Amino acid sequence: MKEKFFLFLCLFCSTIYFVQSQEVPVEKPLPESDEFVIYDFPRGGIYTIGTCLNLMTGRGMRFFPNNPVKSIEECANRIDSLKKAHQFETEHWFWDYHLAKWRSDLNCKIFFFIRDPRDVCIEFINFIMDGHDIGHLSRDNWFGELSIYDQVKAIINELHDSGISRQIRTRLGWMYMPNSCTIRFEALLGPDGGGNHLDQTNEIRKIANHINLNINENKIEIIANDLYHRTPENLRMGDIGMWKHFFTEENKELFKEKLGDVLIQLGYEKDLNW
Repeated sequence: MKEKFFLFLCLFCSTIYFVQSQEVPVEKPLPESDEFVIYDFPRGGIYTIGTCLNLMTGRGMRFFPNNPVKSIEECANRIDSLKKAHQFETEHWFWDYHLAKWRSDLNCKIFFFIRDPRDVCIEFINFIMDGHDIGHLSRDNWFGELSIYDQVKAIINELHDSGISRQIRTRLGWMYMPNSCTIRFEALLGPDGGGNHLDQTNEIRKIANHINLNINENKIEIIANDLYHRTPENLRMGDIGMWKHFFTEENKELFKEKLGDVLIQLGYEKDLNW
C-alpha cells in the first residue's frame, strides 16, 4: 500500500512540475501609435519608409497599388481591419479631396514620401528594362532599343499612358494636408545609401513624432543601423542623384519645362539654374 501511495505521489508531483515548467507564449503588445497611411510617387522607394515604420511599430506593410476606398465607411473598415492584422497601408494613389477628408475625419495620419523626380525617371526606366511594361513602353519593343539617354527623353516627353509629369503632379496635394508629414527618401537612406547619419536619425525621429510614437534615442540608432544596407540586389535603388549620369543638356531643358517648378516646390532645387 505504501509503495502504491509513493508511486502515486511521484506521478502527481511530476505532472505538476511538467505543467508549471511549460512556457505559455505571451504575445508582446505592439507599441501604441496613431493610425497612418503612406502615399508616394510610383517608383519612389516606398519600401524604405515602410521598413522604417515596420521596425518602429512591429506592424507589416500592406500595399494597395490601385484600390482606393470609395466611402468614409469603407475607409474606416480598412483602417480597422489593418489594425487587427497588425498592418499599415501604403498606396500610390493620387491626391483626392474626398479620400483626404475621410483620412482627416478618421484621425488617420498621412506620410507623403517624396524622392527627386529626376531619379524617379531613372527608376521608371530600370523598372521597364527589368521586364515590367508601363503603358506601351516595354524592353521588348522600340523603347528597349533606345539608348539610355533617349529612354530618359522618352520618359520626360511622356511617351506612355501615364506620363511622369502626371505621376508627380497629381500626388502633390498629399503634402499640404494638415494631418500630413513629408518624408524625404534621400534623408532616410543614411550613409550606406549615399546620405548622412544626422539627416537619417532626424527623419526617423520626425516619423515617430508624427504618429505620437514614444521612441528613445537608442531605438532610433537601432532602426538607422537596420534600415538600409547596400547589396548587389539594391544597388540602383540607393543611388541618390543617379540622374546626373543620364540627363543630357537636352534632357535637362526638357525636364525644366515639364517639372522644373516642382523640383523647386519639393526643395530639390532653388531655381532652374541646374
